[in-house]
Amino acid sequence: MSAGLLSMILVVCFMLIILFYISLQNKSNVSLMSGMVVAMGIGMIVGLLSGVIFGIAFKGNLFISTVYSVGIAIIIGGVFGSFYGIIASLDGILSGLMGGMMGAMLGEMILPLYHEISTRLFFVVFLVLSFTLLYLIVKESRNNGLISSLRNPLTISVIFVLILLLSSLFGPVWNIDNDENIHNHHSSTFNESFYGNRTYS
Repeated sequence: MSAGLLSMILVVCFMLIILFYISLQNKSNVSLMSGMVVAMGIGMIVGLLSGVIFGIAFKGNLFISTVYSVGIAIIIGGVFGSFYGIIASLDGILSGLMGGMMGAMLGEMILPLYHEISTRLFFVVFLVLSFTLLYLIVKESRNNGLISSLRNPLTISVIFVLILLLSSLFGPVWNIDNDENIHNHHSSTFNESFYGNRTYS
């Protein structure tokens, strides 16, 4: 695992822990509709991001990448939804199921040339949606402590930029040599299956 991928996973875990803590602290102040949006958003984007990562890491084995991404997204979406009721929990589970399946299929189809930019793009989308949901929760909460500073969009924007800059310092997410080997392996497999062992005179 590259340092870039490890740093990305750590950032995702950190954001989920922050969202988990703030959701748990303010579950009684957040409306059911907002809770459903939080569960659906978290389940969907976690499923998409994990699906793309697993789809690339286990390229050629769509079943494994789908099981991993769907399992992670269902658990996270369901847990976040459970703070706000059964309906929100079901919303998170179904969104995680759909996001994990789509992400795994997308990761399987992405060419090695686009592995890096695709993963970075979904990571940025994850951060944007996470901070948006964080702002939604904090805005409805009655907490006047340190968390209340997140009601300022400027504060969230600064944190967002800092996280992006820090995560980019650890280098590429995917090893280029491994991507080329995967691409060459699939090309040779396709040629063998299509042409077989034909001999031409």
